[in-house]
Amino acid sequence: MRTGAPRGQVGHFHEAGFYGSDAEFGALIVPFAEKGTAAGEPVIIGYDDRKSGLLRSWLTDPSGVEFIGDKSLYATPARAIATYRPLFEFHVAIGAEQIRIAGDVPHPGNGGQWDRYESAVNTVWEDFPVWGLCLYDAASAPAAVLDVVERTHPHIVSPSGERRASDRYQRSRCSKVSSPRPIRSKNPGPLPSWSTGPQPMPGARSRRSVATESLTRRLKTC
Repeated sequence: MRTGAPRGQVGHFHEAGFYGSDAEFGALIVPFAEKGTAAGEPVIIGYDDRKSGLLRSWLTDPSGVEFIGDKSLYATPARAIATYRPLFEFHVAIGAEQIRIAGDVPHPGNGGQWDRYESAVNTVWEDFPVWGLCLYDAASAPAAVLDVVERTHPHIVSPSGERRASDRYQRSRCSKVSSPRPIRSKNPGPLPSWSTGPQPMPGARSRRSVATESLTRRLKTC
């Protein structure tokens, strides 16, 4: 059974939040992570070193969270999507009923343009029980980025914990960018190397490369 805001829902629960200080960032991310670990759900974090360090210091037990250390994770939207997929598949295969994920999505205020990614994952991850929390620094993100965030996230959360549906949400045009349906397995293999786990199975990197190239081509049509 899924917990928190996505309770009773199927597929990807894509939520955005805006903060203006470290305190507001903490008010958004700490309950998300703490309640996930308390429920026995995988919690995956992909922030930079500073934010990851803050989160580790705030959490009661940071060992219950998977911190992604691969700095090239967000090199391109397709790479991020193709890289996350094996981790989602791993957790679903061993019985996870919900996977919580949060990370820094690049934008013009910090070096990237990722509107296609935020739009595409509404469709790409719809076969996984993912709760994706995308937090944006309102002080560094340009107004145009904040506008895109509201149009690509069906759900919005505030630092106070208040949640609402985004009345500006526009359904993704990336319906052709699909993800293979996850398959449960008694022997799912190890976690990918970029997570806080063992090394990947032979061939995992080449499969990820092929998936990345394929997604790159399809994302260009979004």
